[in-house]
Amino acid sequence: MSSALSKRNIYKAFVEIVWVILLFFISIRFSNLLYSQEIPTHSKEAFYNYISNRFQEKGLDSNIHKKVWNYLSNPNKGYRAAGLSPSEFSMIVRDYIESKYNREIIGNVGEVMGIDTTEVYQNEDKSDAVVSYVQHIEKVSKNLGLDVTNINNKFLIVSLDGEQPPLGLVGRIRISGNYIEQKRHSASEKNAGFLCSSKLATETALFAMGILKELNLKPVSRIILMVDLSLYKAIGLDELFNSYEIPPVNLVLDSVFPVSAAEYGYATVRLNQNVKEDILKKSSVRRIEANGGDFLIPDTAILYFDSEKLDRNTLADRISKFSTKYDNVELYLSEDKESSIRFKSLSGKKGSIPNALDYLVLFLTENRDLYPESIRLFEYLRRNIVFNPSGKSLGINKNHPLLNHTEVILKSISVNGSSISAELYVRFPYGIDSATLVERIKSNVSSFNKKESTDLEVYVSALNPITIDMNSDVAVKLKRAYELTTGNLQKPAIYDGYYTKFFPNAVGFGPALPEYVKNPNADGFLMGETDIVKLVNIYITAFILLMER
Repeated sequence: MSSALSKRNIYKAFVEIVWVILLFFISIRFSNLLYSQEIPTHSKEAFYNYISNRFQEKGLDSNIHKKVWNYLSNPNKGYRAAGLSPSEFSMIVRDYIESKYNREIIGNVGEVMGIDTTEVYQNEDKSDAVVSYVQHIEKVSKNLGLDVTNINNKFLIVSLDGEQPPLGLVGRIRISGNYIEQKRHSASEKNAGFLCSSKLATETALFAMGILKELNLKPVSRIILMVDLSLYKAIGLDELFNSYEIPPVNLVLDSVFPVSAAEYGYATVRLNQNVKEDILKKSSVRRIEANGGDFLIPDTAILYFDSEKLDRNTLADRISKFSTKYDNVELYLSEDKESSIRFKSLSGKKGSIPNALDYLVLFLTENRDLYPESIRLFEYLRRNIVFNPSGKSLGINKNHPLLNHTEVILKSISVNGSSISAELYVRFPYGIDSATLVERIKSNVSSFNKKESTDLEVYVSALNPITIDMNSDVAVKLKRAYELTTGNLQKPAIYDGYYTKFFPNAVGFGPALPEYVKNPNADGFLMGETDIVKLVNIYITAFILLMER
């Protein structure tokens, strides 16, 4: 009797184990069906089935299946001929990117942003970063099936085959100053992500081109991505224009979405004072750092001192006295062996001066014993820049209903063995042309030199502002592409620009999303991973709309 019960129990246990195993495999299979977003092959049928399932999951009209199939059967006719609306087609492409390319895009963005070109900006003889960047672009382009041409290491041309006339894209490697190109935080921090820069735009545009090729969305136009490798100035442009046919329409990937309606004029100013080495050695100031980029206002600046000439107690007293006069900046005394003061501007407060370097200059000019009397550059900056950010003392202050008013921004100050120099960025509207602006800045410095018996040197270059016809076919389609992809209605942007002033029929288009440019300091330009994938979607939708005839 007990033997029979034992056999029955063994059999029952065996059946239960079998059921557990079966249920385990069924649950895995069911889970895969629910959550797998992978496309098994690149065939038309596989992609059709994938899209059909996705639309079905979202409860959309089943008639769209036929439209998708019609489109995939003859993509050369365009999605409209298949009955697809722009929003339907944009959703198809978005789903495909999210399912197949999400991780690959983020991985490659992390790789390219990790190539440090800041040192090259300061020393153009150092070419390691350029070589690494070129190798990266060549590798990614090859993986995406795109052709690459290198023009003397000054420009890279990446192309997607198609019919003429081509559509041009313009990107660049350059980034300014000491700004950190890849700034990753912990997931819990608010500003996690990558710097929204030209390199990020170029990378996402590459993937947009590659995905168009993979989906067999053969464009009517050929797409050509031109990447400037010259870093500091567009020194390769003349060579590019002489050796390559520039497309009739060019999207400059160095701007703001949804599309740039106008761009300020801008000037770069470099002020320099040569100082004898023995005089500079008498200074307590050793070096100055700030985190501003081309168009970013430095919100942090650091002033380093010679610890043997100035002790911590003295610094603490001076910080305390300075802080009682200005309530819109925070000063922090270093806790390590190297004596330094960190200036952090509180740009959110009304009436504040947001540039941390402005406060640094004020601190120096209010503590004149920290450096020799013969150094007059800081005094010039105090009078003409810090207290005159509108350019009034320079004679260049202008106002315009569209482009606002003149702004003069102190970007950096450097101290080396034989000179002290400063770099300024001037943003100006219509009402003063570039030649007049250059002359007035030079005249202002000359007057200061005569009055103060000093010898500041000044170098200025400037470009006039431009406007874009927002009723043009290109501008209308670019704005529409942004709206279709994001679902947001935005007014055309007013922004700084560079290549739009050189390339024919050029329009600024991304990569900065409108919400990223509301914050004027550096952290406002850190883009999260979700928005990076969104960039690819925006570019693909724009390419498709522009290539319609």
